[in-house]
Amino acid sequence: MYAKPVPDRPSREMVLGNHAIALGLIDAGVGYVASYPGTPSTEIMTFLIDKQDEAYHASWSTNEAVAMEEAIAASITGVDSAFICKSVGLNVAMDPLMTIVNSGTNSALVIVVADDPGMHSSQNEQDTRVIGAKLADIPVFEPSTPQEAYQYTREAVDLSRKFGMPVIIRTVTRLSHALAPIERDKPSLTDSRGFIPNTRKFVSIPGNARKNHHETLRIRKKIQEYANEGTFWKEILTDSDPEYLVITSGNAANYTIEAIDRLEISAHILIPKLISPLPLPKLHDLLRQYYSVLVIEELEPLLEDSVRIIASKIGRNNRITGKDVLTRREGELTIEDLRFSLAKFLGIDVPKKVQLPMVDDLVRMRPPVLCAGCPHRSSYVDLQSALKSFDPIYCNDIGCYSLGVMPPHKTADMLICMGASIPMATATSVTQPDRLAVAVIGDSTFWHSGLSGLANAIWKNADILVVIVDNSYTAMTGGQPNPSSHSQALDIANVVRAMGAEVFEINPMDFKESRRVIKEAANLSGVRVIVSTYPCVLRKDTQDSTLLQTKLIVEQDKCNGCSQCQDLLGCPAIAMVDNLAAIDNSLCTKCGLCIQVCRRDAIVRLS
Repeated sequence: MYAKPVPDRPSREMVLGNHAIALGLIDAGVGYVASYPGTPSTEIMTFLIDKQDEAYHASWSTNEAVAMEEAIAASITGVDSAFICKSVGLNVAMDPLMTIVNSGTNSALVIVVADDPGMHSSQNEQDTRVIGAKLADIPVFEPSTPQEAYQYTREAVDLSRKFGMPVIIRTVTRLSHALAPIERDKPSLTDSRGFIPNTRKFVSIPGNARKNHHETLRIRKKIQEYANEGTFWKEILTDSDPEYLVITSGNAANYTIEAIDRLEISAHILIPKLISPLPLPKLHDLLRQYYSVLVIEELEPLLEDSVRIIASKIGRNNRITGKDVLTRREGELTIEDLRFSLAKFLGIDVPKKVQLPMVDDLVRMRPPVLCAGCPHRSSYVDLQSALKSFDPIYCNDIGCYSLGVMPPHKTADMLICMGASIPMATATSVTQPDRLAVAVIGDSTFWHSGLSGLANAIWKNADILVVIVDNSYTAMTGGQPNPSSHSQALDIANVVRAMGAEVFEINPMDFKESRRVIKEAANLSGVRVIVSTYPCVLRKDTQDSTLLQTKLIVEQDKCNGCSQCQDLLGCPAIAMVDNLAAIDNSLCTKCGLCIQVCRRDAIVRLS
């Protein structure tokens, strides 16, 4: 279960930051990896699964808490392990995390979390550094480059194994998806420590937990001493007698170095590897040496607050500048924003920002859209048509189908987090009894955290309509499997029936029959569940090759330009040309939904 030497591999490899982390886990000898997909972390696990051999076990789990619990158990049984998720995924895993932080591990447990500053694909903008450093109080590595991502991952495994404490590697979208060459070191060949029963440590009843807490506080002191003695930082001096101490970390360090170089600022730049714990003796020396301190970081002022506390404890009154002057507490940091904020603060004249109309012309902002032929579009069209008279309130969930909020569907009135749709509909049915509460949730999300919400609704006899859109894929993050995906897939309809709800099954591509069934279910009371099943259009293995060989056209003598096909479907393969509908067969997936919604029979299929 541990990494073996890789023969004749290239000394330098061009990889993504996420792939560098995966290689770091492999070369560090990690034997068990668990994850649930979520951008921007997904490629780490995808890479590990693609490269998997007898050296380690890697597999997707139904949600982040389950994945964390698997990785914890592997560590307790003596196998170095890793858990991987995106920022909001860590929220789901907080319960097991905070318990294993208190008890400690047997072997290594590395927690890789990819944050998403700017919220490119997340419902909130959170900073995992705060969770790791302040709440969990465990070591947090923050790499700046793919090479550091590889090296720090290996160091994290070693540190976790050495102290029997979970360790976090925090990356961000820009680093996760950055492409750069890395140098790999010789793989570690470590033996499993084996499972040695220790109920006092690993059975977290209150009496044991109190003793464990005392022990983990002692271990944290040792980790702090270790950080103090090591070289867990990098330094850059821009001249022989710097004027400013600049403290930065992670992705922000890349922009900091470039901005300081462009502005020719006289600076001593300190970049900690570990942002928790920080190297105290080193910081003490530098804070005594410099009066003016600039702290540059993305999102929360974690480093800034820590530096202020450290300076206060040693009796220094440094001028510390950070948030709200140099950087913001929201959004991604950019080189231009940082350059101008530094220049303004330091009184340096710089040219105004140069607009690039060429880029503005070539790259147009486009709203996200469901793929042509997506069964979720069909489900939303079915729901819109069937539920008009029911005055529905739509409680949506996380997945491709979240795009139901966009025109023309507008079938999302509220959305919070994974699995929240059914509990929200349960409450809405009480607070808005004269309207139909509808929960829309996907198959992967249903297995992730929808089951408990459905059990709650059935237990409370809620008057709700639950629509499970099952495309047998975790499509939003790139097509990972879930319990509905395999040849021996779990049957959602049978599971729901066993729980006691009334179940209706539809093929969303059958517009007429789907509307009939949805209306029938909507007219009933209690918890009724519609399972709308059709494979994701990106699953080539499920597509009808005969159907794909056909062509859809608009007979212009029948089309009157009403644009219902475009207005109702919002399909990217349909456009209005010279006031008549037209189909782009390079985008069209031949699903035929437009044929069913055209009131003039103007759209036909040619074989």
